[in-house]
Amino acid sequence: MLNTIIPIKQNALANVVRILIYKENEPLLTKVDFENDQVFLEPLLMAYFNRVQTEKTFPDGMLPALMQGYLLEKETTNVDVLCNTNGIAYVPNLGYYKKGETTPFENIHIIPNTTLEVVKYEIPLMRNILHIVSRRDPIQEEELVMHKALFDNNINPLTNVVQHIKANSPDFYNLIKLCVKKCTFYKLLGRFSRSFASINANGSIYFAIPDGKDAEDEVYFLDMLGFFTGKILHTTLFHKQEEVFKIDHRTRTIDIVETEDHRNLYTLYSNTFTNITACVCLDSCLDDKAFSDTQKQDAKARMALYLKKYEVDIKKLEAAIAHFGGLENVFVEDGVEIYNFMIKHAENILKNRTEMLEGFEFSNFHYRMDYSEFSKVNL
Repeated sequence: MLNTIIPIKQNALANVVRILIYKENEPLLTKVDFENDQVFLEPLLMAYFNRVQTEKTFPDGMLPALMQGYLLEKETTNVDVLCNTNGIAYVPNLGYYKKGETTPFENIHIIPNTTLEVVKYEIPLMRNILHIVSRRDPIQEEELVMHKALFDNNINPLTNVVQHIKANSPDFYNLIKLCVKKCTFYKLLGRFSRSFASINANGSIYFAIPDGKDAEDEVYFLDMLGFFTGKILHTTLFHKQEEVFKIDHRTRTIDIVETEDHRNLYTLYSNTFTNITACVCLDSCLDDKAFSDTQKQDAKARMALYLKKYEVDIKKLEAAIAHFGGLENVFVEDGVEIYNFMIKHAENILKNRTEMLEGFEFSNFHYRMDYSEFSKVNL
């Protein structure tokens, strides 16, 4: 089961952070529970160590401040180095502080009866991740919005979705619980934005709210939570890909399969995997009376797109596996189990939703097509 593989992989990721802390501030390791992987899986720690990927500068002393919420013995909380431009600092596990103060004015927000934290106020290190992932198309500071109004306008539908998944898809919720630590909202003014998850702040999902809108509804969050939980799962499970693949995972699909697809095998597999995890979440709402007919049609259209992508990509993936002589020649045992997890869920959805691909227009389909483009034709 994935539940047994994930903690092993998370331990390896946590060890990377332990080493980075050791190199920068060894005494900090004596002040926290060194054996507790959850301390070192804090997404802000990974964001901190990846801050050097941009030209932005950050104050000295951020690392001890970030770890104050994990100290075994409480110390005076120094937050000024963590403050955003509005003078608000976020300390993991403790809450939000005003500049110069030593007690939080607001606690962290955990969705009730879950472990999922939703960020309320802008966090400079999380803002910086957006600059890291957009380096090919740089974001200007004035374009990027991460203010509290985004939280206020979107927390209810996101909460509804997480509670829905917990009640209706408990197995998938347990995967969310294991892998997803934080969610945050952002908006780009005057340009297109995408939700995403990045290894640079592993365990966090960034929900994009389109410019011109204040909020998204439950189906959007079902889609994004399913897809990007899948992305975090895949990143975690395939940490040190060379230990999971028996082949060179960087092999381009076009080099071994008759196709024009230039993705390497790791990327092809990751895309296929996340298309199915999105479907798992979307499928859960189709028979739920809490969702309107319009929302269900929206979910069906999103599922149809993902399933069509899956049908196209799984053929390429199966051809690649056949090229290497079978699944056992491509993956180690854990990799085979992860692959079978994907196939099992895909087959179950396709079996129970045989009508899903009917009535949708795929004539202009290609694997990078956006849902917004697809919905213009199909909704």
